[in-house]
Amino acid sequence: MPTNNKYGSLTETFMGTDLINIQLNAKAVPPADLNLVQADFAESAMYASVAAGFKLGKFALGEVPRIVGLGIWCNISDGLVQNDNPDSSDTGLVLQILAKSYNSGDALVQPNVTVPAYSYKIQEFNQIYDVDYQMDMSPLDYTLTGQPKIPQNNGGYFRLFTALNAVTSKFSTISVDPLFATKRLIMRPMLVVEHTYPLYIVGFN
Repeated sequence: MPTNNKYGSLTETFMGTDLINIQLNAKAVPPADLNLVQADFAESAMYASVAAGFKLGKFALGEVPRIVGLGIWCNISDGLVQNDNPDSSDTGLVLQILAKSYNSGDALVQPNVTVPAYSYKIQEFNQIYDVDYQMDMSPLDYTLTGQPKIPQNNGGYFRLFTALNAVTSKFSTISVDPLFATKRLIMRPMLVVEHTYPLYIVGFN
């Protein structure tokens, strides 16, 4: 993972809400293949940590986050083997990262600041893959969010979200114990983000 942090910036690991959380046999009973489509996955909101009862994830408007690592956590990863075209950007575990901006009243004002959104194809679960991607935050519209108020812990802000962007995500389950058929299948995204200003504490709980 890139470590050339010259400017005393912050590096934090973000965990997302569930991309998918279903009972496995709703889609497959091992050893049958598990075939998922884009509509099976939910958009995931990314959180860095919890402080004073609040989840941290609001970035100051003047931030330009740099993504230095990413991955997908899965609770039954040992038994799931990807069964898609490994060279296609439309299949498998294609994790997309986007940002949304909000005004000081917590109203969503830009549903996707990052156009196009950054995507990365993940080969294995439960690993952090090294990347080095500086997000382009120039589309932030301060007439909608209000002007940046760095380092004050108020005003407009933006948040990071992720989604699975593949048309299909197929897995072999021949290594999964059939007793897991009635258990939950859960996947959550992970991001390692380098940024400059402390995340806003006041916010979503």
